Amino acid sequence: MPFQFNHTLDLPDENFLSFYGWPAHSATGEQLNWLTLPVLDKRWNAKRADKGGFIQEATGWKPSILQPFVYLPGLAKASGL
Repeated sequence: MPFQFNHTLDLPDENFLSFYGWPAHSATGEQLNWLTLPVLDKRWNAKRADKGGFIQEATGWKPSILQPFVYLPGLAKASGL
């Protein structure tokens, strides 16, 4: 994904847009807003145990698309812990 934090400084700084054009809606031509992409709800309960689901179940917080980190004091404050 473009504009994502580069975790591996030893690899080239390439992303989707290095090889393809900006995605656009086929009917309207409107460009994709990367920040509006949906994020799957994760669960951690008797029926499901998704990786990463514990934090969402315990706090109600869900990361943005491809968000690699969360500031723990901010998460605690936002969730009321």
